[in-house]
Amino acid sequence: MCKWRQRRGLLAVAAALALSAPQISAAAETMTGCLEKADRGFAFNASGKRLTVTGDVELEKHAGHTVKLTGEESGNSFRATALEHVSPTCDGSPSSSTAAANQPTASDQGNSEADIETTAKIRRAIVEDDNLSVAAHNVTIVTRDGKVTLRGEVPSMQEKSAVAAKAETVAGSAVDNQLTVKTDSKESTPKKE
Repeated sequence: MCKWRQRRGLLAVAAALALSAPQISAAAETMTGCLEKADRGFAFNASGKRLTVTGDVELEKHAGHTVKLTGEESGNSFRATALEHVSPTCDGSPSSSTAAANQPTASDQGNSEADIETTAKIRRAIVEDDNLSVAAHNVTIVTRDGKVTLRGEVPSMQEKSAVAAKAETVAGSAVDNQLTVKTDSKESTPKKE
């Protein structure tokens, strides 16, 4: 009988401790993306989503920057509890150019079936070409509302033209070729097998 009372007493103590312990929200998550000033407040582009941001963090100071937000997502909004600065621009580069910050990045990829299919077809055409370098195979392709943007650095003008031609074969004239040519490239030779 004594052991039963001890066991029951221990269970009561454990239950009381569990109830008094601070509850950690299972919904808390961390996302990295572009924080922008919007018509009404702030928007956050991350993981292919555009969310309205609220919270007790310094949003104004970090607008136009890549940030890491921690908080809770609910529908189309994100309540931020912590903010960490990642980059002064939204494309991840250290440049502070406003023009660069306004250019499409991979997170701007459209979610429509047509946009996703266009990007996939272009990527497949580029990767299947063994004459292109690894750098060309890894360019950023963003399709949004049927418009394709190519970004990244390739080792030669020939590769810049070849990648653009493959994109135009899929998307027609709706291609914005923003590829740059690396001037001091050590990877100027095509990929060999």
